[in-house]
Amino acid sequence: MIHGPCGSLNTSSPCMVDGKCDKFYPKNFSETTTIAGNGQVTYARPNNGITTEKNGVRIDNTFVVPHNVDLLVKYQAHINVESVNRNGMEKYLFKYTNKGPDCAKAALKRKRGNPDSPTEIIDEIKEYLDCRYVTPNDAAWRLLQFDIHYTNPSVERLAVHLPLQNGVLYTEDDYLDQFIENPSNLITKLTAWFDANQQYPEARQYTYVEFPEHWTWHGDGKYWHIRRNSRGKVGRIANVAPNEGERFYLRMLLHIVKGAQSYSDLRTVAGHKHPTFRAACEALGLLGDDQEWFHAMADAAHWALPYQLRQLFVTLLLFCEVTNPVKLLDEYTQAMGEDIAYHAKQLTPELPTTTMDQHIRSYVLVELEKLLKDAGYSLDHFHLPQPDHSSSRILTNRFIMEELSYNSNGAFAELDEQIKRLNSSQKHIYDTIEHSVLNGCGHTFFVYGYGGTGKTFLWNTLLNSIRSQGKIALAVASSGIAALLLPGGRTPHSRFRIPLDIHEHSVYAIKKNTQLAELIQQTSLIIWDEAPVNHRHCFEALDRTLRDIMSFNNDDASTKQFGGITVVLGGDFRQTLPVIPNARKQQIMNAAITRSRIWPCCKVLELTENMRLNCPMPCSAGWMAG
Repeated sequence: MIHGPCGSLNTSSPCMVDGKCDKFYPKNFSETTTIAGNGQVTYARPNNGITTEKNGVRIDNTFVVPHNVDLLVKYQAHINVESVNRNGMEKYLFKYTNKGPDCAKAALKRKRGNPDSPTEIIDEIKEYLDCRYVTPNDAAWRLLQFDIHYTNPSVERLAVHLPLQNGVLYTEDDYLDQFIENPSNLITKLTAWFDANQQYPEARQYTYVEFPEHWTWHGDGKYWHIRRNSRGKVGRIANVAPNEGERFYLRMLLHIVKGAQSYSDLRTVAGHKHPTFRAACEALGLLGDDQEWFHAMADAAHWALPYQLRQLFVTLLLFCEVTNPVKLLDEYTQAMGEDIAYHAKQLTPELPTTTMDQHIRSYVLVELEKLLKDAGYSLDHFHLPQPDHSSSRILTNRFIMEELSYNSNGAFAELDEQIKRLNSSQKHIYDTIEHSVLNGCGHTFFVYGYGGTGKTFLWNTLLNSIRSQGKIALAVASSGIAALLLPGGRTPHSRFRIPLDIHEHSVYAIKKNTQLAELIQQTSLIIWDEAPVNHRHCFEALDRTLRDIMSFNNDDASTKQFGGITVVLGGDFRQTLPVIPNARKQQIMNAAITRSRIWPCCKVLELTENMRLNCPMPCSAGWMAG
């Protein structure tokens, strides 16, 4: 099964997003299959010279999709098969299959019969309904009462409660006095387990959790009976938070004590009856060296989402006696940071594992710090290390992650070839701009050149140069067509949120401490193609906005043009100038960037050699000749 081709072989492939394949093809060659420490599998893709042709392109093992031949033949469909070998991944599978139907908002409105009748006033707050969206296939399946899901072996949910503290269910028609006096309300699966152990010696060889594998629960009569068939169930005791005290320790005992006939038996260790369940756990050696907290985190890691694990960790710190919080943190950092690790790996698959682990640890510490501050505490109270805020900010900022997701190795390889193809004028401009970026000069340039002089090629070379060094370069173009020619290109309105009604005092809608503001603070270079098309107020507003944003971390930035970021503008004044409805020639000239207050600080660099005429493409020449 072959992917693509895409990438440099086919830039118009549907999988290409911002100049790269969103499925991360082509893969790198690998002589053997390896499994990383985080469980990610890198399949063998030997560079053996074997190729095949697809859509007129010769492709090799780097485009082969992991698959299973038997599944392809059976289902006659493209099925991507990859190994999932990490413990705990099944919890995401079960949460997905049981997440429920899609939601939709519906509005009920009356249709007017007569067009001349007065308009009916609709109260949208009252009329809109929160509904679930069910497709025809789903509706038919449910109407026919087919199984929605199936579990094998089935799971028996086991109650856990302190004496006389079990939950009861009653209706509004029940008489409370009679309901309370009904002795059957005191019978639960737990108390019935005690009774079964009293009556049947063969039942005493199992713990409470193991019991459903060999005994059947009869809900109508509320009793356990020995299982007649071999289809055992899996017992699962409901989760109990550590801050619930005795109930938490009772749950621990129910996992290890066999044949208990009463609550007193659970508290009895080596013939000595302890006053509390916690004391019994201590006597059994379950509480030494924070073992109970490690057990609590390990148990929750099988089903809880990362944010729930972080909440549990903070609960342990606040309400339990954790003697070594750092050790507990080190053990479950990866589990508490699985959410950000997944998204980071999707955006930056080339990021080294050690670097990723450092980012995840900082992210987890930042999130724990937020939860602790809500309770009036801090990381210092529990002798936990301080996070690297810059590192965690990168992981939680999707804009920064997107800009850092470019394949630096691929960009560097492409850059080497691009530099060789630069003419003397392009090379001079390239060196000048790169010097400003690498030395933090923050200069402003305007690259002037008519169509065909290689401006777009120069932009792509500069972008590859900066991005190959792990820096951020933003590319915008005044038209959507021009933006598509730049890797990661956007229109300036999309990237910088330019107001629609712009004037001489405008600023962009970018607030401090937002993700977009943090992206700009990390930016080393901004390229703006087809700049002459925009009104000068756009560039002046960008200057004011960048000065304000960059001064948040650097007071001197407020005195520098564009906040000290190297900005490269480009275009041809012989093409379209700013469009102003019903404007006279002088008004259009006054709107041009050359009349802006930032123009005197722009260093004009010029391209004069027409590369299209010097290196015409045969297909284009033939098309024009025909």
